Amino acid sequence: MLSASVPVLRFTSLLFSCTLLLRLLMVASAIDKDERLWIREDDDN
Repeated sequence: MLSASVPVLRFTSLLFSCTLLLRLLMVASAIDKDERLWIREDDDN
């Protein structure tokens, strides 16, 4: 049972880390967009 569950654990951990990286990238891109919006508003003023 243990030898059969090891690849599954590795796959789930890899999938979890990939989703975390994707979320971090999405948050970073959202922050960049917010900063650009702020800069645009400052330029308008």
